[in-house]
Amino acid sequence: MSWFSDFDKLHVTSKSAILSLVVLFPFWFVSIYLFNRPLYNQGDLYIIGALCFCFSVTYFALNLLLAALAIYITDSEDEDGSATFVIGGIISVLYLSLSILFCYWMEWGFKTFVFVAFLYLIIRTSVTAILAVLKSDDPTPKTGEQNSTDESTNP
Repeated sequence: MSWFSDFDKLHVTSKSAILSLVVLFPFWFVSIYLFNRPLYNQGDLYIIGALCFCFSVTYFALNLLLAALAIYITDSEDEDGSATFVIGGIISVLYLSLSILFCYWMEWGFKTFVFVAFLYLIIRTSVTAILAVLKSDDPTPKTGEQNSTDESTNP
């Protein structure tokens, strides 16, 4: 099993990214089957696979950005980035599952499903980015930092 030993040698961020994409891929495949049956019935698995891969990469990248911003806002210590990938992967799978369930229940089409699936991420990433900018503009010193107007330096 050389592929497993090669995979085991990868850095934790590469492993997490690959595993997250592998986990997201079937969710997009199922959503194409549920919401765009004519494309699925054509039987061109290369096009469906390419669509699933593109959606998975885009969805994972947005969730990764969201998780990184959330870790920045909460001042979490994440040296190797593994927590960022875990949080991003969990958020991806949970929200995509809920989007599939909700859109299937509402009997919406594929375009609406993609809109719903990405809308939450775009809104949540925008709000989190605004909070990160507001946090970086905060003039109050963090714990352990000295204030530049320290009285010992002023005569």
